[in-house]
Amino acid sequence: PQADDALLEAIDGVLPGNDPLLRKEVILISGHRDHLGHTPKGVPYAGANDDASGVAAMVELARAFSKLKTNNKRTIMFVAFGAEEQAYMGSMYQAANPVPAAPNENIVLVISIDMIGLGFDAWTSFSQAKKNRFAETWFQEVYNGSATHKDAYSFEYPSNSDGSDPGDSFDYDVGPFAALGISNRMIGIADVPHYHTTKDTWKTVNFAA
Repeated sequence: PQADDALLEAIDGVLPGNDPLLRKEVILISGHRDHLGHTPKGVPYAGANDDASGVAAMVELARAFSKLKTNNKRTIMFVAFGAEEQAYMGSMYQAANPVPAAPNENIVLVISIDMIGLGFDAWTSFSQAKKNRFAETWFQEVYNGSATHKDAYSFEYPSNSDGSDPGDSFDYDVGPFAALGISNRMIGIADVPHYHTTKDTWKTVNFAA
């Protein structure tokens, strides 16, 4: 059967930075708002974990940062990408057609939040000091020019600014930006139950974690 055409959109929001020197730098935080539609019998693929969970986290981060008012030195752009499930077409398009508020040369970090709805069970048992060490490691790895760091909660794709084959760097919405040489971090767990099935609903999301 012939596939119907569809209009797929990204939703962007920008929180300007306030530092005269750093406000031109942009941190992009994203989730993706699309999923797989429905089965031939009309059963919807709700995509609660993949990736309504990431969009919810992104929106909450936007709300929290906006309450800080003028405390963010760099500009923060929040993006709910479309067409991630269609081979990352949404983020590929935006990387190729950047919005005026965030030209690619100004983006210093792309963070993709994808499939966090089942929680990180061990995380809740960590002390605040241990959580802080994770955050500090992530911060250091972003700026060290290496893409070797990976843990149970996140990973970084290589930044291929020399035009070489990006390989796995096209997985997730950080991929098209990594291929342009932009530092990135993917937060989430891909190997989860109900992945790309109709059982990925709010009933299988672990809200407590």
